[in-house]
Amino acid sequence: SIVIHKITFQLKGRQIIEYPPIVTDTDKKGIVVVEITVDANGDVMKAKPGVAGTTATSAILLAKARQAALKTKFSKNLSISEQVGTITIAIDLKP
Repeated sequence: SIVIHKITFQLKGRQIIEYPPIVTDTDKKGIVVVEITVDANGDVMKAKPGVAGTTATSAILLAKARQAALKTKFSKNLSISEQVGTITIAIDLKP
């Protein structure tokens, strides 16, 4: 099985308050950058994997990164109805 090695994000004025689950059941590894749209409550409404900076080519890994991004919860920002940013998920095999 594999683990998420590192998560970084670009979403001004927000923090991650609930990290995504660990990606499992694949032997692929790489970096997936996911473009996300977050609502005022901090929920990820849209997730588009494979944007600039992505090194992974596996469709399975892209899909799993998208699922993880959709399950990430950010801090609220009630002054912004929709905010676009990125979350980068670096996935590597367990040592």
